[in-house]
Amino acid sequence: MAWFHAVVGGAGMRYIMMVLRGNMRRNKGVHISVLVLMLVISLAFCSVLSYYTNSIRHDSEAMEEVGYGGMLAALYGENRLDAYGTSADKIIKNIGKCDAVQEVKAADVVYLLLKDCNGKGGNSSFVLNDTDSVLTYDQYDVDNKMTDRRLEKGEVSVPFSFIGMYDCKIGDTVELGNDNGSYTFKVASFFEDPYMGSSVMGIKTILISDEDFADLKAKAAEDHRSGLEDDKRSFELSKLIIIDKKPGLDLTEMEFERELNNVSDFASYCWITLSKEQAGSYMLLMTKVFSAVLLIFVVLLLVAAGLLLFFFVLRRPRDPDDDLPPDDDLFSGDDWPTGGGLTM
Repeated sequence: MAWFHAVVGGAGMRYIMMVLRGNMRRNKGVHISVLVLMLVISLAFCSVLSYYTNSIRHDSEAMEEVGYGGMLAALYGENRLDAYGTSADKIIKNIGKCDAVQEVKAADVVYLLLKDCNGKGGNSSFVLNDTDSVLTYDQYDVDNKMTDRRLEKGEVSVPFSFIGMYDCKIGDTVELGNDNGSYTFKVASFFEDPYMGSSVMGIKTILISDEDFADLKAKAAEDHRSGLEDDKRSFELSKLIIIDKKPGLDLTEMEFERELNNVSDFASYCWITLSKEQAGSYMLLMTKVFSAVLLIFVVLLLVAAGLLLFFFVLRRPRDPDDDLPPDDDLFSGDDWPTGGGLTM
Protein backbone atom coordinates (compact mmCIF):
# COMPACT_ATOMS: atom_id res chain seq x y z
CA MET A 1 0.00 0.00 0.00
CA ALA A 2 3.04 2.28 -0.20
CA TRP A 3 1.89 3.79 -3.48
CA PHE A 4 -1.50 4.68 -1.97
CA HIS A 5 0.05 6.46 1.02
CA ALA A 6 2.45 8.28 -1.29
CA VAL A 7 -0.36 9.54 -3.52
CA VAL A 8 -2.60 10.57 -0.65
CA GLY A 9 0.20 12.10 1.35
CA GLY A 10 1.82 13.85 -1.58
CA ALA A 11 0.35 14.88 -4.90
CA GLY A 12 -3.10 13.45 -4.10
CA MET A 13 -3.46 15.65 -1.06
CA ARG A 14 -2.22 18.69 -2.96
CA TYR A 15 -4.80 17.94 -5.63
CA ILE A 16 -7.61 17.79 -3.07
CA MET A 17 -6.50 21.03 -1.45
CA MET A 18 -6.31 22.81 -4.83
CA VAL A 19 -9.79 21.57 -5.73
CA LEU A 20 -11.14 22.84 -2.43
CA ARG A 21 -9.47 26.24 -2.73
CA GLY A 22 -10.56 26.66 -6.32
CA ASN A 23 -14.16 25.73 -5.66
CA MET A 24 -14.37 27.85 -2.52
CA ARG A 25 -13.26 30.91 -4.48
CA ARG A 26 -15.39 30.19 -7.47
CA ASN A 27 -18.64 29.18 -5.65
CA LYS A 28 -18.40 31.22 -2.48
CA GLY A 29 -21.95 32.51 -2.80
CA VAL A 30 -23.33 29.04 -3.42
CA HIS A 31 -21.53 27.64 -0.37
CA ILE A 32 -22.82 30.39 1.87
CA SER A 33 -26.37 29.88 0.59
CA VAL A 34 -26.21 26.13 1.18
CA LEU A 35 -24.80 26.63 4.67
CA VAL A 36 -27.59 29.09 5.50
CA LEU A 37 -30.11 26.56 4.14
CA MET A 38 -28.63 23.85 6.35
CA LEU A 39 -28.85 26.18 9.35
CA VAL A 40 -32.52 26.92 8.65
CA ILE A 41 -33.26 23.21 8.23
CA SER A 42 -31.46 22.44 11.51
CA LEU A 43 -33.58 25.07 13.28
CA ALA A 44 -36.71 23.50 11.78
CA PHE A 45 -35.55 20.11 13.07
CA CYS A 46 -35.13 21.53 16.58
CA SER A 47 -38.54 23.22 16.37
CA VAL A 48 -40.28 19.94 15.52
CA LEU A 49 -38.59 18.18 18.45
CA SER A 50 -39.51 21.07 20.75
CA TYR A 51 -43.14 20.96 19.58
CA TYR A 52 -43.33 17.22 20.28
CA THR A 53 -41.76 17.35 23.75
CA ASN A 54 -43.83 20.40 24.76
CA SER A 55 -47.03 18.62 23.65
CA ILE A 56 -46.22 15.65 25.87
CA ARG A 57 -45.44 17.89 28.84
CA HIS A 58 -48.57 20.01 28.33
CA ASP A 59 -50.87 16.98 28.16
CA SER A 60 -49.32 15.47 31.30
CA GLU A 61 -49.67 18.74 33.23
CA ALA A 62 -53.27 19.17 32.05
CA MET A 63 -54.14 15.67 33.33
CA GLU A 64 -52.73 16.58 36.73
CA GLU A 65 -54.72 19.82 36.85
CA VAL A 66 -58.00 18.10 35.94
CA GLY A 67 -57.49 15.48 38.64
CA TYR A 68 -56.91 12.26 36.74
CA GLY A 69 -54.79 9.70 38.56
CA GLY A 70 -52.75 6.83 37.20
CA MET A 71 -55.79 4.97 35.89
CA LEU A 72 -59.39 5.68 34.95
CA ALA A 73 -62.11 3.02 35.08
CA ALA A 74 -65.71 3.39 33.89
CA LEU A 75 -67.93 0.90 35.73
CA TYR A 76 -70.89 -0.79 34.10
CA GLY A 77 -74.36 0.61 34.75
CA GLU A 78 -76.34 -0.24 37.85
CA ASN A 79 -78.47 -2.96 36.23
CA ARG A 80 -75.47 -4.90 35.00
CA LEU A 81 -73.65 -4.61 38.33
CA ASP A 82 -76.80 -5.90 40.05
CA ALA A 83 -76.74 -8.92 37.73
CA TYR A 84 -73.13 -9.56 38.79
CA GLY A 85 -74.17 -9.42 42.43
CA THR A 86 -72.09 -6.38 43.28
CA SER A 87 -72.26 -2.60 43.39
CA ALA A 88 -70.06 0.38 42.64
CA ASP A 89 -69.40 0.97 46.34
CA LYS A 90 -68.22 -2.62 46.89
CA ILE A 91 -65.89 -2.45 43.89
CA ILE A 92 -64.38 0.85 45.06
CA LYS A 93 -63.90 -0.58 48.57
CA ASN A 94 -62.08 -3.66 47.20
CA ILE A 95 -59.82 -1.52 45.01
CA GLY A 96 -58.82 0.46 48.09
CA LYS A 97 -57.56 -2.75 49.72
CA CYS A 98 -54.82 -3.14 47.11
CA ASP A 99 -51.40 -2.40 48.62
CA ALA A 100 -50.30 -0.61 45.43
CA VAL A 101 -53.16 1.91 45.60
CA GLN A 102 -52.60 5.35 47.11
CA GLU A 103 -56.13 6.70 46.69
CA VAL A 104 -59.43 5.90 44.99
CA LYS A 105 -61.76 8.69 43.91
CA ALA A 106 -65.18 8.31 42.33
CA ALA A 107 -67.50 10.59 40.41
CA ASP A 108 -71.12 10.01 39.41
CA VAL A 109 -71.38 9.69 35.64
CA VAL A 110 -74.18 9.31 33.12
CA TYR A 111 -73.53 7.32 29.94
CA LEU A 112 -75.30 8.85 26.96
CA LEU A 113 -74.88 8.62 23.21
CA LEU A 114 -74.29 11.78 21.22
CA LYS A 115 -77.31 11.47 18.97
CA ASP A 116 -76.91 14.65 16.95
CA CYS A 117 -74.64 17.66 16.62
CA ASN A 118 -74.97 19.55 13.36
CA GLY A 119 -76.19 16.40 11.61
CA LYS A 120 -73.52 14.08 13.00
CA GLY A 121 -73.42 11.78 15.98
CA GLY A 122 -72.60 8.32 17.25
CA ASN A 123 -69.93 8.84 19.92
CA SER A 124 -70.45 7.53 23.44
CA SER A 125 -70.27 10.23 26.08
CA PHE A 126 -69.37 10.53 29.75
CA VAL A 127 -71.75 13.17 31.06
CA LEU A 128 -70.45 14.79 34.25
CA ASN A 129 -71.60 17.50 36.59
CA ASP A 130 -69.69 20.70 35.76
CA THR A 131 -69.12 21.42 39.48
CA ASP A 132 -67.87 17.92 40.30
CA SER A 133 -65.21 18.07 43.02
CA VAL A 134 -63.21 15.08 41.73
CA LEU A 135 -62.60 16.26 38.16
CA THR A 136 -62.33 19.97 37.41
CA TYR A 137 -62.18 21.38 33.89
CA ASP A 138 -61.39 24.93 32.80
CA GLN A 139 -64.11 26.24 30.51
CA TYR A 140 -63.65 28.80 27.70
CA ASP A 141 -66.19 31.22 26.28
CA VAL A 142 -66.93 32.39 22.74
CA ASP A 143 -63.80 34.60 22.78
CA ASN A 144 -61.67 31.61 23.82
CA LYS A 145 -61.14 33.16 27.25
CA MET A 146 -61.31 31.17 30.47
CA THR A 147 -64.59 31.73 32.28
CA ASP A 148 -65.78 31.00 35.82
CA ARG A 149 -69.42 31.07 34.75
CA ARG A 150 -71.30 27.94 35.79
CA LEU A 151 -73.58 26.13 33.35
CA GLU A 152 -77.28 26.79 33.61
CA LYS A 153 -80.15 24.38 33.02
CA GLY A 154 -80.23 23.26 29.39
CA GLU A 155 -76.58 24.13 28.75
CA VAL A 156 -73.55 21.92 28.10
CA SER A 157 -69.82 22.36 27.78
CA VAL A 158 -68.10 20.19 25.16
CA PRO A 159 -64.44 19.42 24.34
CA PHE A 160 -62.58 21.60 21.85
CA SER A 161 -62.41 18.59 19.50
CA PHE A 162 -66.11 19.14 18.75
CA ILE A 163 -65.10 22.15 16.69
CA GLY A 164 -63.25 20.03 14.15
CA MET A 165 -65.39 16.89 14.43
CA TYR A 166 -68.85 18.49 14.26
CA ASP A 167 -68.19 22.08 13.20
CA CYS A 168 -69.59 22.95 16.61
CA LYS A 169 -69.91 26.55 17.77
CA ILE A 170 -71.13 28.15 20.95
CA GLY A 171 -74.90 28.47 20.65
CA ASP A 172 -75.31 25.22 18.66
CA THR A 173 -77.53 22.47 20.03
CA VAL A 174 -76.55 18.89 20.81
CA GLU A 175 -78.94 15.99 21.30
CA LEU A 176 -77.96 13.27 23.76
CA GLY A 177 -79.75 9.95 24.07
CA ASN A 178 -81.19 7.26 21.81
CA ASP A 179 -84.51 6.15 20.32
CA ASN A 180 -85.87 5.50 23.82
CA GLY A 181 -85.52 9.16 24.72
CA SER A 182 -83.22 12.10 24.16
CA TYR A 183 -82.29 15.43 25.70
CA THR A 184 -81.41 18.62 23.86
CA PHE A 185 -78.86 21.10 25.19
CA LYS A 186 -77.26 24.33 24.01
CA VAL A 187 -73.47 24.57 23.82
CA ALA A 188 -72.41 27.30 26.25
CA SER A 189 -68.63 26.76 26.40
CA PHE A 190 -65.71 24.57 25.43
CA PHE A 191 -63.18 22.87 27.67
CA GLU A 192 -59.87 21.10 27.25
CA ASP A 193 -60.11 17.35 27.93
CA PRO A 194 -56.55 15.95 28.17
CA TYR A 195 -57.79 12.39 28.67
CA MET A 196 -60.43 11.73 26.01
CA GLY A 197 -60.55 14.97 24.04
CA SER A 198 -58.68 13.70 20.98
CA SER A 199 -60.66 13.33 17.78
CA VAL A 200 -59.40 9.74 17.45
CA MET A 201 -61.13 8.74 20.71
CA GLY A 202 -64.62 7.26 20.35
CA ILE A 203 -65.60 8.44 23.84
CA LYS A 204 -66.07 12.05 24.85
CA THR A 205 -66.67 13.87 28.13
CA ILE A 206 -69.56 16.36 28.25
CA LEU A 207 -70.36 18.67 31.17
CA ILE A 208 -73.89 19.64 32.19
CA SER A 209 -75.36 21.81 34.94
CA ASP A 210 -76.06 20.73 38.52
CA GLU A 211 -79.80 20.91 37.91
CA ASP A 212 -79.77 18.83 34.73
CA PHE A 213 -77.45 16.26 36.32
CA ALA A 214 -79.75 15.94 39.33
CA ASP A 215 -82.73 15.40 36.99
CA LEU A 216 -80.85 12.61 35.14
CA LYS A 217 -79.86 10.94 38.42
CA ALA A 218 -83.47 11.03 39.62
CA LYS A 219 -84.70 9.54 36.34
CA ALA A 220 -81.99 6.82 36.54
CA ALA A 221 -82.98 5.97 40.12
CA GLU A 222 -86.64 5.71 39.10
CA ASP A 223 -85.77 3.42 36.15
CA HIS A 224 -83.62 1.28 38.45
CA ARG A 225 -86.37 0.91 41.06
CA SER A 226 -88.93 -0.02 38.43
CA GLY A 227 -86.61 -2.65 36.96
CA LEU A 228 -86.60 -1.06 33.50
CA GLU A 229 -84.47 -3.16 31.16
CA ASP A 230 -81.28 -1.72 29.69
CA ASP A 231 -82.47 -1.88 26.08
CA LYS A 232 -85.43 0.32 27.01
CA ARG A 233 -83.36 3.01 28.74
CA SER A 234 -82.09 6.20 27.19
CA PHE A 235 -79.03 6.36 29.46
CA GLU A 236 -77.22 4.65 32.33
CA LEU A 237 -75.98 5.95 35.68
CA SER A 238 -72.73 4.66 37.16
CA LYS A 239 -69.37 5.66 38.61
CA LEU A 240 -66.16 6.91 37.05
CA ILE A 241 -63.23 5.73 39.19
CA ILE A 242 -59.87 7.49 39.42
CA ILE A 243 -57.11 5.29 40.88
CA ASP A 244 -53.79 6.70 42.10
CA LYS A 245 -50.78 4.41 42.39
CA LYS A 246 -48.55 4.72 45.45
CA PRO A 247 -45.50 6.87 44.61
CA GLY A 248 -42.16 5.12 44.38
CA LEU A 249 -43.53 1.74 43.30
CA ASP A 250 -41.56 0.12 40.49
CA LEU A 251 -44.62 -1.12 38.62
CA THR A 252 -45.54 -0.65 34.98
CA GLU A 253 -49.13 0.29 34.17
CA MET A 254 -49.83 -3.29 33.10
CA GLU A 255 -48.37 -4.67 36.33
CA PHE A 256 -50.37 -2.14 38.36
CA GLU A 257 -53.61 -3.19 36.67
CA ARG A 258 -52.72 -6.83 37.31
CA GLU A 259 -52.28 -6.06 41.01
CA LEU A 260 -55.68 -4.37 41.08
CA ASN A 261 -57.35 -7.34 39.42
CA ASN A 262 -55.72 -9.81 41.80
CA VAL A 263 -57.38 -8.03 44.73
CA SER A 264 -60.64 -6.73 43.30
CA ASP A 265 -61.16 -8.20 39.81
CA PHE A 266 -62.30 -4.68 38.98
CA ALA A 267 -61.68 -4.95 35.21
CA SER A 268 -64.52 -7.48 34.99
CA TYR A 269 -66.93 -4.76 36.06
CA CYS A 270 -65.68 -2.00 33.73
CA TRP A 271 -66.51 -1.32 30.12
CA ILE A 272 -63.31 0.70 29.75
CA THR A 273 -60.06 1.10 31.69
CA LEU A 274 -57.49 3.62 30.60
CA SER A 275 -54.10 4.39 32.13
CA LYS A 276 -52.54 7.83 31.93
CA GLU A 277 -49.90 6.55 29.50
CA GLN A 278 -52.53 4.99 27.24
CA ALA A 279 -54.60 8.17 27.28
CA GLY A 280 -51.51 10.20 26.42
CA SER A 281 -50.79 7.90 23.48
CA TYR A 282 -54.31 8.39 22.11
CA MET A 283 -54.29 12.13 22.74
CA LEU A 284 -50.91 12.60 21.06
CA LEU A 285 -51.44 10.14 18.20
CA MET A 286 -51.92 12.82 15.54
CA THR A 287 -49.12 14.89 17.07
CA LYS A 288 -46.78 11.91 16.79
CA VAL A 289 -47.76 11.24 13.18
CA PHE A 290 -47.42 14.91 12.25
CA SER A 291 -44.05 15.20 14.01
CA ALA A 292 -42.73 12.01 12.41
CA VAL A 293 -43.66 13.19 8.90
CA LEU A 294 -42.05 16.59 9.52
CA LEU A 295 -38.90 15.01 10.96
CA ILE A 296 -38.49 12.71 7.96
CA PHE A 297 -38.99 15.64 5.61
CA VAL A 298 -36.50 17.82 7.50
CA VAL A 299 -33.89 15.05 7.64
CA LEU A 300 -34.22 14.47 3.88
CA LEU A 301 -33.77 18.20 3.27
CA LEU A 302 -30.72 18.23 5.52
CA VAL A 303 -29.16 15.29 3.67
CA ALA A 304 -29.93 16.87 0.29
CA ALA A 305 -28.36 20.17 1.38
CA GLY A 306 -25.28 18.32 2.65
CA LEU A 307 -24.88 16.45 -0.63
CA LEU A 308 -25.29 19.70 -2.55
CA LEU A 309 -22.59 21.35 -0.47
CA PHE A 310 -20.32 18.30 -0.91
CA PHE A 311 -20.79 18.46 -4.68
CA PHE A 312 -19.94 22.15 -4.99
CA VAL A 313 -16.92 21.88 -2.68
CA LEU A 314 -15.29 18.81 -4.22
CA ARG A 315 -16.18 19.02 -7.90
CA ARG A 316 -13.26 19.96 -10.16
CA PRO A 317 -13.33 23.62 -11.31
CA ARG A 318 -13.57 24.20 -15.06
CA ASP A 319 -12.71 27.87 -15.06
CA PRO A 320 -9.56 28.42 -17.14
CA ASP A 321 -8.48 31.16 -14.69
CA ASP A 322 -8.27 28.67 -11.82
CA ASP A 323 -4.76 27.79 -10.69
CA LEU A 324 -5.44 24.03 -10.82
CA PRO A 325 -3.09 22.22 -13.24
CA PRO A 326 -4.44 19.94 -15.98
CA ASP A 327 -5.38 16.43 -14.93
CA ASP A 328 -2.53 14.79 -16.91
CA ASP A 329 0.10 16.96 -15.12
CA LEU A 330 -1.02 16.19 -11.61
CA PHE A 331 1.05 13.09 -11.04
CA SER A 332 3.88 13.61 -13.51
CA GLY A 333 7.56 13.97 -12.85
CA ASP A 334 8.69 14.20 -9.25
CA ASP A 335 5.14 13.96 -7.88
CA TRP A 336 4.82 10.29 -8.78
CA PRO A 337 6.36 7.90 -6.26
CA THR A 338 9.48 6.04 -7.39
CA GLY A 339 11.34 3.08 -6.13
CA GLY A 340 11.03 0.26 -8.57
CA GLY A 341 7.31 0.14 -9.20
CA LEU A 342 4.28 -0.29 -6.99
CA THR A 343 4.72 -2.00 -3.65
CA MET A 344 1.75 -3.61 -1.88
